[in-house]
Amino acid sequence: MNNNCMENLQSKKPRPCRKNAHQYTDIVLPVKLEPVTIVGEITTECCGEPSVVCKNTCDCHNNNVCELVITQTISVVIPIEFGVNSVAGKSSIKCKDKDY
Repeated sequence: MNNNCMENLQSKKPRPCRKNAHQYTDIVLPVKLEPVTIVGEITTECCGEPSVVCKNTCDCHNNNVCELVITQTISVVIPIEFGVNSVAGKSSIKCKDKDY
């Protein structure tokens, strides 16, 4: 054998044999979800002037009774926060017999 041939044989490293193994599993993780609602401070605000109307004929002088209808538009602000709390339970794993 010539020197070039010997050098080529010595420089080649053996290639390892490789194989991949597969195992299929089912993983279970229970999760508890709890809705959370928080109602903040409710505020109101008058919008414009009220309307005052006498019911029927306002005869305050004869009966000493006068009925009025007062109408007022208001804005009601109700701040609401929505959310969810989640708690993960204990996970479990189960090996499967079949290949998929």
